[in-house]
Amino acid sequence: MLNLKNYLINGDTEEWHKVFEYNPPHWGFTPEGKSSWNALQSGDIIYFYASKEAKGIIGKGLILSKFHGIDPFWPREIRIGTSKWPWRFYFKPINLLPPDLWKEGKGPLPSAEFDIMENSLKGKHIISLNTEHLVKIEEKIFSWPVVSVGINKSLSKKKDMIKKLPDVECSANSHTRLIEIIEEMGKLQNFYPQTEFSIPDEKRKVDVIWRREIQGTPTYAFEVELSGESGEIKRALQKLDKCYQLWNTLPRLIVPSSELTKVTDISSSLKIKDLLISITPELIKEIHAKKKSFKDMEKDVGLL
Repeated sequence: MLNLKNYLINGDTEEWHKVFEYNPPHWGFTPEGKSSWNALQSGDIIYFYASKEAKGIIGKGLILSKFHGIDPFWPREIRIGTSKWPWRFYFKPINLLPPDLWKEGKGPLPSAEFDIMENSLKGKHIISLNTEHLVKIEEKIFSWPVVSVGINKSLSKKKDMIKKLPDVECSANSHTRLIEIIEEMGKLQNFYPQTEFSIPDEKRKVDVIWRREIQGTPTYAFEVELSGESGEIKRALQKLDKCYQLWNTLPRLIVPSSELTKVTDISSSLKIKDLLISITPELIKEIHAKKKSFKDMEKDVGLL
């Protein structure tokens, strides 16, 4: 089971302003910080600490996926014409203080208020946060006059200033991450999940199945298809259809919202057409986060 963590990410106020011009925003580490990058997982929570002008936490986000970037992005990289922080990750903002309050004393949460001294942050780009830190941070940012969740266009008054980066959901890492999420969801629901499940007498494999019993037949079968290619969607649906014919397995397809109409058309000739449920990557991640939060609450009060 994944062990998700909480981190403080430290950067200049100028750099944070640059980051939120993009959708989705992203952050990065130097080659020397690659070990920190390796430790990060999709689903980890990060708090944005802005040094210099702000001198405090300006927001909170959820890590989506990681990638290696070689093009200059941050102001200091652009000035020297080369990438200093190539080990990068996309994230989704959860809470974000309005940018006009990113000045010391106007809204950012100083590190001293959650027991980390300002001097201890110098030279550090990431710090792991413990429960005591989190309690104090959350008490303070709960009452913030925050910008709406997610990329907010008020960060840039002109829509054409919001620069679109490659779709996070269509990367190989996202495909792998979604499979991991579905596997963990099965465990949280007391199923016995298995990834890369082989269909008997065939070379085809289903991304994830859930069993009610260890040696039982699959109750649910999941295919993750993010490419948008009709041929790939058809192959995914055919595997789900085969599982239904063999074991009455309930079919679930993870697919971007832009492809839902295509899925309906392709599945119309299959036996699973009335049982198939398509789920977007965003929704499956939201369900997973809520399930995990609920289980963590039960564990905290001794109900697990």
